Amino acid sequence: MAVYNGGKTLETAVQSVLDQDYQDWELVVIDDGSSDETPEILANFAEKEARIKVFRQPNRGLIASLNAAIGQAEGAYLARLDADDACLPGRLRAQACFLDENPDVGLVGGNFVLIDENGSVFGHSRLGALDHAGCVERLKTLSAFFAHSSWMMRRSLVERLGGYSTWAKKAEDYEFLLRAIGVTRLACLAQPLIRLRKSEGSESFDPQCTQYRTTLTAWLWTFGDTGRSREDLAAAVDQWFARHRVGRKMRAVQQATFAAAALKCFRLARFATLALKALATDPLVVWSYFWLRRVRMDLPTHLAKSLSR
Repeated sequence: MAVYNGGKTLETAVQSVLDQDYQDWELVVIDDGSSDETPEILANFAEKEARIKVFRQPNRGLIASLNAAIGQAEGAYLARLDADDACLPGRLRAQACFLDENPDVGLVGGNFVLIDENGSVFGHSRLGALDHAGCVERLKTLSAFFAHSSWMMRRSLVERLGGYSTWAKKAEDYEFLLRAIGVTRLACLAQPLIRLRKSEGSESFDPQCTQYRTTLTAWLWTFGDTGRSREDLAAAVDQWFARHRVGRKMRAVQQATFAAAALKCFRLARFATLALKALATDPLVVWSYFWLRRVRMDLPTHLAKSLSR
């Protein structure tokens, strides 16, 4: 786990690990230079539970923190959890047993329950169970995938791949998976494993759309066969974003998505605030939603063809 100023949700995340029925674990937490109550919360947990190991560093960002956590962990299996998410009961046992029984699988994820900033449930994933072929197909088509917080992977895989790539900001998980499918098999369990927080303050909120930019660059680098350098591919993606004002469209759609979540939880004032924010960002937000859905599947292939010319 890596955390930066996660005091509002950190206790819930750590407690969800303590509550697991599978007890053969250690929790390595990298405090990435937090300035809120995070250090005190972690110190209190570590004082009571020897399996919780806390390391504090100057702020270096998520990817550096995750690589640092990998370096401190001792287990044969490495599980991920963001400080604003939470494990569901039985999560660790289910994944550890699966990896024990499937030695050809190097990384396994699972489904998730969606929660808002207050912890209210407003949805869930519909991935079902996926074998390796199903996982690869979803990665190639940029379809919905299991959350980074739901991963459990073999240490041997992480060491073979050299950890997370420092260039893949906001999409370090997708880029890691693209490298992983070349050397191991993936799987997704049908059962929900985590509570995944979606809000403007969560790790998954991405107002600059950095995640999608990096994801497209990683896709083109892996599948595009363009003959271009990764830097050239990133520049081409940025140009496409600017030309079609994709950043504005995606920000508005994100805000509208959070508004819909607030409505499902009957938080009408929050819904109105977010809906107005989405309309202010992009008055044509509904059209932008369907436009983004339409181009999502074809865009990587289209970009790859244009860059190969």
